[in-house]
Amino acid sequence: MVPLDEGIDTLAASDKTDMDIQSDPAVVLPPYVHLGYTNVTLERAIQNFKDWAFTNYPIGQRFGEWECDYPDWAEIYTAFANFVEQTDYRQWNLTETENVLYIIARDNEDEILIDEIAKQKECLFLLAEAAIKCDERDAMWQIASRLGEIEDSPEDVETYLLEFLKDRHEYVRRRALLALAQIGSTQTEAWAEIAWNTGDEYQRIAALHALHLVSSSRLDEFITLAKQDGRKYLVKNAMDLST
Repeated sequence: MVPLDEGIDTLAASDKTDMDIQSDPAVVLPPYVHLGYTNVTLERAIQNFKDWAFTNYPIGQRFGEWECDYPDWAEIYTAFANFVEQTDYRQWNLTETENVLYIIARDNEDEILIDEIAKQKECLFLLAEAAIKCDERDAMWQIASRLGEIEDSPEDVETYLLEFLKDRHEYVRRRALLALAQIGSTQTEAWAEIAWNTGDEYQRIAALHALHLVSSSRLDEFITLAKQDGRKYLVKNAMDLST
C-alpha cells in the first residue's frame, strides 16, 4: 500500500461514511479531498472528465489551459487520492497505469497529482518507465521535473532523463535537460550542446541554464554565442546569467 499523504489512510476505511469522516477528529484530509466524492472510482472520474472534454473541447479545439475549465477537479483529486492510497502501484495493470498518466497530463497547471506521486520515488520511477512508451507529453515533462528533485539514486534518475531527452516533444526535452543539470549529471554539457545545436530558441535558453546549474566552464562561451544569436528571449536570459 502506498501512503498518499500523512493521515489520509483513515479515509481509505471502507466502513466509514462521509459523516463518519467529517466527525472523526483523527482524520486529516488533504485540502483537495472533498467529502461527497469519496465513493467515486478513478476510472469513473476520468471518464466523467473525458465526457466533458468531448462535449466542450472536441479534439482539434484543445488549446492553452483548456483543462482548467473542468468544473469537477475535486472529484478527480479525491478519486486519485483514494486510488493511490488503496492500491499497490507495483500491481497496477496497463489500463490503471495509463489512466494515471492520462490524468496527470491533464493536471498540468496545478500539478497536484504528480506532486503526490513524487512522494513515492519508486512509484515515480514506474511512471517514468511507462511514460517513455506512451505519448503523454504533459505527463512526461512533469515526471522529468520531479525526477530532477530526487537527491539520491542519481544513476536511476539519469537513465530515465536520458530517455526523455530523446523524446519528440521539445518541451519534454527542455525539462529533461534542466532536470539532468539539477542532479549534477556529468552528461549535462554534452546534452546542452546538443540542445544548442538544434537552433531552437527555447532549447538554447535551456542549454544556458543547464550549463549554469552545473557551473560549467563553457557557460561564458555559450553566453557570448547567445548574444550573437540576437533573439530577444535568448539574449535576455544570457544577460541575466552573465550578471
